Amino acid sequence: LDAAEAAYLQHPDEVGPLFNLMLAELRKHGLEPIDLLDKPFDPNLADAVAHEPGEGGEAVVAEVLRSGYLWNGRTLRPAMVRTRD
Repeated sequence: LDAAEAAYLQHPDEVGPLFNLMLAELRKHGLEPIDLLDKPFDPNLADAVAHEPGEGGEAVVAEVLRSGYLWNGRTLRPAMVRTRD
């Protein structure tokens, strides 16, 4: 899945249909990608591996470096993210 996502990011037009089909099949069995970009940082869903200063305040996800996934509502793999405050 990581290799398919990396290929999709490099060649979305060519790989997109296959990648979306793969995700659709996995969703049928309980897998959900975690949508975190620009949302408040939650350590239950992501590992912050980098941080950039902002205007202060609550930390939010500035960039997703590796996708995270839920399996039947439970964190299967936390995302790897860069945060900003």
